[in-house]
Amino acid sequence: MSKPVLFITGKSRKIMQAEACLKTYDIEVVSKDVEVIEIQSHDPLDIVKHKVISAYQITQEPVVVCDHFWSFHALNGWPGGYMKDMNHWLDEKDFLNLMKDKKDRRVTFTEAISYTADGIRTEVFTAQFSGAVVTAAKGTGYVPAERVIVFDGQTKTIAEQIDAGHDSRNMNDSAWHMFGSWYQANKE
Repeated sequence: MSKPVLFITGKSRKIMQAEACLKTYDIEVVSKDVEVIEIQSHDPLDIVKHKVISAYQITQEPVVVCDHFWSFHALNGWPGGYMKDMNHWLDEKDFLNLMKDKKDRRVTFTEAISYTADGIRTEVFTAQFSGAVVTAAKGTGYVPAERVIVFDGQTKTIAEQIDAGHDSRNMNDSAWHMFGSWYQANKE
């Protein structure tokens, strides 16, 4: 019998990624789109912890959330926890302009998954993926940054990978696997 987990998101791509990873652990993903206020913080893990506790307060059920954070090395880790807003304010040309004179074009993508069963204690699982900013935007993607970033080992931007119906990163290295292993061992 599969163990269900309530995943708070309205993003179909996040749901598909969670389902693909968690089926290995016989965990059924039940999604619910709940409007959760996302705090601003320099520490992205504070954001994901607050988000899961807020989701619990709304649903009054054990929940899991997932968030993604980008750190541009040449920009001292910017935007980090502010990426959601940056993707609304900046387009792909703005990201390219910020990086045009930078020799260090590296980017770190952090996937953070947080779970709470009681709205007080949280478990956090993270995975990092490395990439670089390209010199020209390619693909349509969902957000501007995806049109200008290529993950290490890839030749196409994240947006081009998505446009082709592929995951842009190796999901075998996803934090969902860390969560799945933990959840399987700890869920009654």
